[in-house]
Order: sequence, then structure tokens, then C-alpha cells
Amino acid sequence: METTLDARPRAVNSNSMHQGSPIFSTSGLAAGQIAEFAAALRLDQPRTAAETPTAHIAAEKIVAAARRGFDVACAAIGLVFLAPVFAVIAAAIKLEDGGPVFYAQMRVGKEFKMFRLFKFRSMSAVSTEGAVLTGPDDPRVTRVGRYLRKCKLDELPQLLNVVRGDMQLVGVRPQTERFVEVFPFEYSVLLQEPPGITGLASLAFRHEEQMFGPGPIEQQYLEHILPEKLRLALEYHMKRTFLSDIEIICRTVLGFKSPARR
Repeated sequence: METTLDARPRAVNSNSMHQGSPIFSTSGLAAGQIAEFAAALRLDQPRTAAETPTAHIAAEKIVAAARRGFDVACAAIGLVFLAPVFAVIAAAIKLEDGGPVFYAQMRVGKEFKMFRLFKFRSMSAVSTEGAVLTGPDDPRVTRVGRYLRKCKLDELPQLLNVVRGDMQLVGVRPQTERFVEVFPFEYSVLLQEPPGITGLASLAFRHEEQMFGPGPIEQQYLEHILPEKLRLALEYHMKRTFLSDIEIICRTVLGFKSPARR
């Protein structure tokens, strides 16, 4: 499938970490890009009912309903067929340290409403309340958890979030409230829909923890990685189709790389 999106993440420049620039000084997009997205989505000019054709509204509702039906069907089927995998993972987590199997954390969802995100626990039970971000050699990650993260199996319980309506299969990854507050414009666009399990940015940053350089991890994430992920998410949001969603899902399941501009 041909795509015009550039999904290659830009390199993280750790040399700029200690130059005294404030972490929260800039957003993820250039001013020109922000204006382009705002104009395309009419965010700067709220629509009235008279300005929006009835046929267009009806078409949007049909597309949303079809996408929701597809997501729920896929997630429900996945939960059924992956039940044995869930059982094996649960047993492995329990056998390693005897702690809880699942980990839940509050994340920001559609229209900035909070919801409880589910994951298989991949860190030691006494360390799950620490920093959200993890580096490549974070000692809090368990042996089982390291394997789950490498294969992205820790995300499987989010199929339940999809069935509940908290998430969709393809969309921007849900973040904690403090990270969303740093990029309010980008998330005001992206969270018009529920966040997703996977997406163009998720594929591009499949091994995100390996991209951190020396220095504070959170600072690198906010200044370089998250802005680039939001750039990719916004680009995909503007060009998204049902077929492109299918491609993203297939690439995620099969472990393929993110599509790059041709």
C-alpha cells in the first residue's frame, strides 16, 4: 500500500540537553504546521450547524460507527483467541515475584476525559508508582517484563479498553495528564477521537527506550521524542483511511517497520 507519510523518527540529540533551555518552552510543531492543521480542521473557526452539510455529518457518523464496530469485533475476537496467551503471561508474572498480574494507570482519553489504562505488569510490584518513563536498563523492569515489553505483549490487555470504548485500535497513544498539558494544541486535535493501541508513531518508536541518550530521560522525552511522535500522529490523523488503519494493524501484529515516504 502506498503512503505519503514520513514515518522515520528524527534522531534524538542528547547534546542539546544541558544548554539551559526550558523543558516546556515550545510545542511539538512549528508555527506554520500548527496553522496548517488548524485551518484544515477549522479549529480556529468553530463551525455552526448551518455551516456543516447534513450529508457530511451523516457520513462522519457512519464512518465512526463502522470503525467502532470493526474495533470492537477485532478486540473481542482477539481477547477470545489470545486467552491462552493471557494465561501463560499471567502465570509467568506470578511465578517471578508473586505480585499482581495487571497494572492500571489513569490516562487522558477522548475529549480529555480520564480513563483507566490496563497493561500486564512489567515492573517490580514495589516500583510501579515511580517515574512513568523507562530507559533501556531500568532496574525496575522484571525479567518477564523485559520480554513482554520487547514483544509489546504488555499492551495486550488494552484490547479490553477498546471493548469498553476507552480506546480504539489505531490512534495516538494515551498519555498521563502532565504530558498532555505540555502539548495542549496537539492533543486537542488528536483527542477528538479515543486514543489507540497502535499508530504510525508507535511503529516508528517501537523501541523507544533504546532512543534515550545520556541525561535526564523525561527531558529528552518532552523535548525530542514526544514532539516527534505527535508530529507523526497529526500527519496520520489528517490522511487517515480505513485501509491505512488496516496497514498499521498488520504492521503492528507482524512486527514490520513503520511505512516511510517513497
